[in-house]
Amino acid sequence: MQITEKVLQKILVDPGIISQQDFSFAKKIAQGKKESLLDIILDQRFVADEDLGRLISDYIGFPFVNLRKTKIKKDILYIIPEIVAKKHNAIAFEKTKEGIKIALINPENLEIREFIERKTGERVIPYYATDSDIRESFKYYRKDIKEEFEEIIQKSLHEFEKNQERPIKEPLPIIKAVDTILQYGYDNRASDIHIEPYGKKTVVRYRIDGVLHDVLELPKIIHDFLISRVKIL
Repeated sequence: MQITEKVLQKILVDPGIISQQDFSFAKKIAQGKKESLLDIILDQRFVADEDLGRLISDYIGFPFVNLRKTKIKKDILYIIPEIVAKKHNAIAFEKTKEGIKIALINPENLEIREFIERKTGERVIPYYATDSDIRESFKYYRKDIKEEFEEIIQKSLHEFEKNQERPIKEPLPIIKAVDTILQYGYDNRASDIHIEPYGKKTVVRYRIDGVLHDVLELPKIIHDFLISRVKIL
């Protein structure tokens, strides 16, 4: 689902919410920066994110949810694994007798709706949420694994370089690295985890509901240590 210039014209300019002059100005900036007109309108603060979200939801015929004002329980959030949530821009935010309420940038996304219905056996009730609201809600998951690994990898490399003259069996940060890889797989309900060497890097991939997702790229120099730790476990 794409909110086109024509749609924005209809829901913002025609009712007089923003002027034609401001709309044309935003359009010119969007073309120059090669960014979406919707993002520029929000950046210029011609309309608030929530107000625009409600206008779009009315236009597309789906109910609106402001996730920043919604308390989401962990067990509901994790109905959609983090990897899948980020791929489809979707957040599970409430469960009722009627079904599971899902916030989506594109409520017409049948793939994610069918995925949840198959997984839970529950009816899915799609809601529209703004792009920034969805992205902000990803923070409710545990810290992003890529951010978590930046510090771990730096410590591992430092340990490796420090001990090049007297090889060590296993740098201490590697223990945490493998624990984090496994915990992330558990949190996302992965059926298997692949730690694969490629040239100068090692790729960590997770299979979730039959689909492999590339999640991490790590320095090849620590590959053998990762494998050694896995074998010990």
